[in-house]
Amino acid sequence: MTENTATQTDSPPIAAPERGENDELMDKLRPYLTQVGIAVILGLLALIAITLFINSRQQSVSAPWQELTSAQSEFAISGNVDRLTQVASQYPDTAAAMQALQTAGDFQLRQGLDQLQTDRDTGFGSIEKAKESYQQMLDAPASAKTPALQQSSVFAMAYACESLGEFDDAAKYYSQLLEEAPDSHFAEAAKRGVARSTNPDFAAAFKKFKEYEPLGDAPGPNVPTRPEIDFPEVDVPADEAATDEVKPDSADIEGETEMEQPEVKAAPVTTDEEAPADPAKLDPAEANSTTGSTETTEPTTEAAESAASEMIETVKPAATESTEVPATTETPSASDVVEEVVEEATNPTPVAEPAAPSE
Repeated sequence: MTENTATQTDSPPIAAPERGENDELMDKLRPYLTQVGIAVILGLLALIAITLFINSRQQSVSAPWQELTSAQSEFAISGNVDRLTQVASQYPDTAAAMQALQTAGDFQLRQGLDQLQTDRDTGFGSIEKAKESYQQMLDAPASAKTPALQQSSVFAMAYACESLGEFDDAAKYYSQLLEEAPDSHFAEAAKRGVARSTNPDFAAAFKKFKEYEPLGDAPGPNVPTRPEIDFPEVDVPADEAATDEVKPDSADIEGETEMEQPEVKAAPVTTDEEAPADPAKLDPAEANSTTGSTETTEPTTEAAESAASEMIETVKPAATESTEVPATTETPSASDVVEEVVEEATNPTPVAEPAAPSE
């Protein structure tokens, strides 16, 4: 026991490790470790909160524009502004709400002006709705509107008041636009609006238009409507319908036959034996005898007609034998031949007496 104790006491002691600067720093911070940990945790929590806030802020900013885009698409298809006004009420005092109100008001104003031509009361009602949309834009804070949107809303409000006959308010808004933005592209139109709104003649004309009452239907008899005639249905057998053809009239057939085969009349042909002798070629004695017989015996009209008939009967066989008639020869008719013969018989041509031979 004693030896073991002596051995233990005789061994040299273990040297302690040397302490550096880091150890000394840790010794200094050790009392504050709890506070440092809490600060780090709080910093992380703050960072997370800031991130969530930024994300929510972005969502809150983008949500109205997303709703506005959807509402404008629906309005373009259906022409209904209810979705636009819903966006304006759901996100008030935002830029998206101002755009929705502007689109809805402009459409209602144009619709009302068109309706004034056919339905005056309905047109004024649509313009009143447009005026309400423009009033909401004017009441919104300036931060929610761009300068161009502010000018547009003021001019639209003035025009709506003028369309309703509120000329004092219209002149006020036109003048406000000229004061706020004298160089605006609405300036010239605003000047003309002030001139109209302050013109008593224009106000009197609008009063007549607003108080005008239609006369109703024009006087006079009513035009009868077109009668409706229902023809009965006739059942035609199939055999009769197939054989039902239009037959030409017999008179039409005869007319066509006559046109296709015209009557050809041959010119009278005379022979040397039947041809009358020319008095100029006869001897004086024969000429005198011929002349004398003509002057003494004048045939009557009946005799002339009988002679002409005999001549025609004589000419007919010769005419039937000739089948071709010269194209250049004009074919006289039987009546013409009779008239010529009668005229020659009743009015004979006098023949000059030959001169007596000189001794």
